[in-house]
Amino acid sequence: MGASIDVRDLARAAAAGDQHGWDGLVERFGELVWSTIRAYGLSPGDGADAAQTTWLLLAEQLGHLEAQHERLGVWLAATARRESLRLLGAARIATAAPTGPDAAQPVGQPLTFLQAALFQWVNPKSWLVSASAAGAFLSAEAGSPVLQAASLGGLFVLAALPSCFMWLAFGAAVQRVLHGRRSLRIFNIVMGALLALSIALIVR
Repeated sequence: MGASIDVRDLARAAAAGDQHGWDGLVERFGELVWSTIRAYGLSPGDGADAAQTTWLLLAEQLGHLEAQHERLGVWLAATARRESLRLLGAARIATAAPTGPDAAQPVGQPLTFLQAALFQWVNPKSWLVSASAAGAFLSAEAGSPVLQAASLGGLFVLAALPSCFMWLAFGAAVQRVLHGRRSLRIFNIVMGALLALSIALIVR
């Protein structure tokens, strides 16, 4: 049914609360969402969580996406990718091997400032956030694309600097108390759980 109906009609019907519209969207894009999630190797439980969150976000934002109904597949794939990365990061944090003087493996050298800056050019989350922000806030009718991009970049810097300084201070403080394997494991599990629970701030 969903494959034979224009995606814009399905989206309008779903936004109006029509269950047939939602059924059609799931039929049309369900495999796209799952294939995107499977590419990240999530466990079946985490994969189901990522898919559920993707569809919940669509239900919450569909009324505001009317201009993007033709590109709904792109939006769903990007959202599924973001949620997969979020859950994958939470799992990796929770299961990270302890480091420190009593760890079994030697501690690697931290990235330098230049290395960390260069890493952002190959960081998929940075590209995803940048592309999402550009699609949401930049407009072809709003003037010079270079000026718009510079303004958006400046806003990112203003928003990121205070947050980064807070995290640096938090990390320096926590480093003083995390010495044993047990405390590091507990900290990793708590931080991973908090990262996964942060999804609630998006779908509420």
